[in-house]
Amino acid sequence: MDIESVLKRLPSRTLKDAWRAAHTLAECESYDEFSKAAFFQINRLAPFESGAMYSFQRFTSKPLEGSYRLVNVDDPQRQAYDYDSYYWRLNPLNPAFDSPRYYNTAISWDDHCAPGWRNGEFYSGFLRKIQFEYLINFSLGFRGAPVGTISFTRPAGGRDFSDKEKAAVTLLGHTLALTQFKFTYVQGAAAPDERMVSAFARRYKLTPKEGQILCLLAQGMSNKEIGPVAAISEPTVKAHITHIFQKTGAFSRLSLLAMMMKP
Repeated sequence: MDIESVLKRLPSRTLKDAWRAAHTLAECESYDEFSKAAFFQINRLAPFESGAMYSFQRFTSKPLEGSYRLVNVDDPQRQAYDYDSYYWRLNPLNPAFDSPRYYNTAISWDDHCAPGWRNGEFYSGFLRKIQFEYLINFSLGFRGAPVGTISFTRPAGGRDFSDKEKAAVTLLGHTLALTQFKFTYVQGAAAPDERMVSAFARRYKLTPKEGQILCLLAQGMSNKEIGPVAAISEPTVKAHITHIFQKTGAFSRLSLLAMMMKP
C-alpha cells in the first residue's frame, strides 16, 4: 500500500474524524483510559472484531508485564499469559517492531509477514484459537525505538481491511506512540531508574544540579514541582532544563527520556 497516495484521497470527513480522535487520545489521563479510547477511536475509523495492545520492555520487542489490554477476546488473562510466556517469540512481525521504517503506520500482516506465515505455529497455536484472521498492526515507536503495539482484527468469513481504512487509522499513529510512551516510560512501570539517569548524566557531562533536575524530570515532575525539591526558583529550573537540552540534543522531555532509555 502506498500510504501517501491513499491519504491524499481520503474524504475530508475522515480527516476530521481522525483529527478529533487524535485530540481525544492526547487528552487521556491514564493508561487504562488511553487503551479504551484507542480501541474506541480505531473502531470508528476501521471497525474491527477484536483487539490487543501492550507496551514493550525498555525498547525491546518483549511485552511489558501488566500492559496488556484485550477487547472481545475469550479468557483474556489466559491469552495474555500464553503470549507473554511463549508465543511472542514466534510473532512474525517482530522484525517490524524493531524497524523504524514501520513505526506508527497501520500495516497488514499479509503484506508484511513472510509468505506462508499462516502455516506456522504462531497462527495455528495462538491466533487461530482466538479467531484472529484479518489483522492490522501498529508498531508504535518514538525516537527510533519501539514503544508498544496495537493489533486489531476481523474474523474468518468477514472482509479484510481496505487501504482507506489502514490509511485513516495511520493518521493516529504519532499520537498513539507519544501517548503510550508517556504512560509507560514516563509515568509507568518502565520509567527510567536512578542507575540509567546517573549514567546518562555522566555521558553528557551534566553538572550535579543538572543531574538532580534530570532525575526529577524522570519522575514526571513539572517545573513547578521541581523548584522546591531542588531549592531553586521555577525560572532557574527552566534555565537548567534548557542547558540539558542543549548538551544532549533533546528537543522535549519525552525525547530526553527516550534517549535515556535507549541501550
